[in-house]
Amino acid sequence: MTPQIRPATPSDFDAIYALIKILGHDLAFDGMRQIYLENLNHPDLHYRVAVNDAARVVGFISLSLQKHLHHAAIIGEIQELIIEPACRGQNIGQALLRHVEQIARQAGAVTVELSTNMRRLDAHRFYEREGFTRSHYRFVKELALETERQDT
Repeated sequence: MTPQIRPATPSDFDAIYALIKILGHDLAFDGMRQIYLENLNHPDLHYRVAVNDAARVVGFISLSLQKHLHHAAIIGEIQELIIEPACRGQNIGQALLRHVEQIARQAGAVTVELSTNMRRLDAHRFYEREGFTRSHYRFVKELALETERQDT
């Protein structure tokens, strides 16, 4: 299958929500929907979907373009890339990557970065096959809401 890749639309939200839930995130539907709809209009965020021959969304990628001081340049960051499990191995992820890499190039980005969970070994192999290298550690600190801190 050669997927059609197109910009995401408001009507794609339910499918994208289902894809992101595959990653194991427990997400508030309404909160994510609000952010999604706001982000669709952000000039530096690019949401793309891959659709199959039946026009069903089977993949999603998001690209954020940012001007980083430590690069003195524009950097593309892939924030999400999810392919429906039944459709993996059909070059959909590769097509989505190529698509956003082209967007990043046209914007003048000098590099594209991404993070992936340490447990996702298949994803690591995929990204390495696609020319990404392991060059950084990413550290995460969960921040409690102010009300949660007061309760403890």
